[in-house]
Amino acid sequence: MAEVHIQLHGGEQDGYRTNIDLRGDIPEMFFIWRASDSEKVSSATGKKRMVLADKLAVLAYRYESEKPKAGVPGERELRYVRHACADKKVTDPAL
Repeated sequence: MAEVHIQLHGGEQDGYRTNIDLRGDIPEMFFIWRASDSEKVSSATGKKRMVLADKLAVLAYRYESEKPKAGVPGERELRYVRHACADKKVTDPAL
């Protein structure tokens, strides 16, 4: 497992950067929560944060390219672009 740096382009999370643990090949898709859920995710810690982030991650970003970038894990940045047609469907648990 190796840590890599990613950046999202387009949509409401445009410019978002983070490090992820890469297990195997570069993932074709990356899912993230809506900007309105950012405070909720950032206030959670530990396992609760992981579960909440996974549950709220509905916005799809597709792998576009990578570029060298000094000072980040792996010395490269993976770039993902907004891919709205692959968003996860949000369902109302009351239905």
